[in-house]
Amino acid sequence: MPMYEEFFGKLKEVSEIVLKNSPREILLIHHNDADGLSSAAIMTSALQNEGFEIRRICLEKLFPEVVERLHSKEKEKIFVYVDIGSAHVKRIAECNQKRNLVVILDHHDTEKCVDETIFNLNPELFGIKGETEASASIVCYLFSKILNEENIRLAYIGLIGAQELIISGTESKSSSNLVSLTLNDAEQTGQIKGGKIVKFNISLKEMFKKLQILGGVGYYRNGPEMGIKACLMGFDKTTNEFANRLEMERKMRNKRVIAMLLKGGLKKTAHFQWFHVGNMFKGMGTKVIGTFCSYLSFQRFIDSNKYIIGMMNMEKTIPGFGELEKDYVKISGRVPPELKEKIKMKRAEPLSYLLPEACKQVGGFGDGHEFAASGIIPKGKEEEFILTFDELSRT
Repeated sequence: MPMYEEFFGKLKEVSEIVLKNSPREILLIHHNDADGLSSAAIMTSALQNEGFEIRRICLEKLFPEVVERLHSKEKEKIFVYVDIGSAHVKRIAECNQKRNLVVILDHHDTEKCVDETIFNLNPELFGIKGETEASASIVCYLFSKILNEENIRLAYIGLIGAQELIISGTESKSSSNLVSLTLNDAEQTGQIKGGKIVKFNISLKEMFKKLQILGGVGYYRNGPEMGIKACLMGFDKTTNEFANRLEMERKMRNKRVIAMLLKGGLKKTAHFQWFHVGNMFKGMGTKVIGTFCSYLSFQRFIDSNKYIIGMMNMEKTIPGFGELEKDYVKISGRVPPELKEKIKMKRAEPLSYLLPEACKQVGGFGDGHEFAASGIIPKGKEEEFILTFDELSRT
């Protein structure tokens, strides 16, 4: 049973701890998709208004070496993880060693962690399904509203990130779910009308798509920062044109990859289909491989009964952080329609188990949801990953 009262009680408890905390510096670590950018925009605005100094780092994935370096180097700060972190809460606790207050606002599959300095504010821990009832931006909005009632002004931003539930078709239809509560706030205060953000005159769906492009395709070109600004201020001409150029560039690359797959680049086993694009998306964030896999799941030449696994080589640089020590490969997984029904009926394993477990067994890590997940593995471990994933998907 969903424990809404307990969840809101925990949000209130942690908000009071944050407000009383003596270091007024916050390191805000966020994901680079539309949900992550929306979440970062909400928390930046809400916390700055409470007098906190904010520094942001945008990550595609929560690399263990990044967590270790940040928590050993940064002193007397509050760490706030948004749309990233819940799946790796125990690693964060190990690296933090009770030095700093850590708040995680997320909706991905998670695990319990007993540590008085770590607050994992994830609805999943309260019986509320993160895949159907709340995006990270919704969790951030609800936290910000408890932090200060005036933050009801940010409800529309919470709904931008929540479009990932609506577009994927996983959103719960219950009127009591966390998305519905946020929508009610936004409509009652005139922020949203007919699915459009009133002060920007742009639909929530269109806003979401543009943020996906800025954060994903434009990850190495200051796209995430431009996206966060757009959440709070709207799209100016420069940002809008930049997003359009990125989208055209992405479509051109997608066509090349499709051509490669049709020429034999798509490999198949008994339970899944996979491909490796190498450097075909070079210069773009790795979110593009996940977006491409989602698009692929509805194409006619794809086997609708088999998991889809896509791989791409990663850049070594993380904007605002520095160089990674190793070379990595990004893995993205998606579930096509027929297989999705089997997973719902418990006749096939969810990707939230298969992909992270396969990554872990070859020295990597991963996280995600039932029908969409992603991970990172060391470069050179691709063949071992394929064999491992194949074996896991058979059981």
